[in-house]
Amino acid sequence: MDSKREMKKRNESDIGAISTPSPLVTRKKGKKRKNRKESDGDEIPALNKKVDQIGNCLNELTGIVKKLNKNSEMSSKEKEIPKKVEYECLFENEDSDMGNGQTIFVRGFDCSFPIDDIKSTLTKHFSSCGEVWRVFLPYECKTGSPLGFGFVNMIRDAHKGLALNGTYLGGMRLQVTMAIDRTEYYGFTNFSGCERCGRALNKRRMKRFQENFGRRITPPPGAVFKTPKQNDEAK
Repeated sequence: MDSKREMKKRNESDIGAISTPSPLVTRKKGKKRKNRKESDGDEIPALNKKVDQIGNCLNELTGIVKKLNKNSEMSSKEKEIPKKVEYECLFENEDSDMGNGQTIFVRGFDCSFPIDDIKSTLTKHFSSCGEVWRVFLPYECKTGSPLGFGFVNMIRDAHKGLALNGTYLGGMRLQVTMAIDRTEYYGFTNFSGCERCGRALNKRRMKRFQENFGRRITPPPGAVFKTPKQNDEAK
């Protein structure tokens, strides 16, 4: 009986020893918890920093996407709206109205150069016969390509310029004659023109009419103007 009680006490003491942690174990567990809390405290700011970085990257990407969308919209609008092609209508050029009875016609020059260069070359060539006032080279409105002939106005002694007929300019033989003897003087052949040509020509004709016939006729002193009806009644 006594032996049984002793055995029971031993078992209870062993169980108590097992269930009750030692102070050393308790201290170790406390340290681990403390270290874990400290590490958690260090990780939170780092995570917040990473979250902020990711947010900044997303904002940058969003801005880039918006910019790309805006550029694509602008390019699509530019494609939809046709660009206006700027050009100078031939008959809007004041030089095209330079013709008169003393104008010289010339053809045979090299048309592969820019118009301004050709005009300068012709001016220099005709200057050997006198002072040149103006050189005009007809061209296609939309392309600016010369039609292959031109007109020259001399300040005086235009007939002297006819001496250049048959001369060479840049290795090409020139044909020089009075413009009034050429059909090109009255109308350009092989000329396509543009939508503004008709309006420009009408404007020019109106200007000429006003210059020639638009002056007011001043009646003499004491003159009385009557209508046809008044004239009939007077009879």
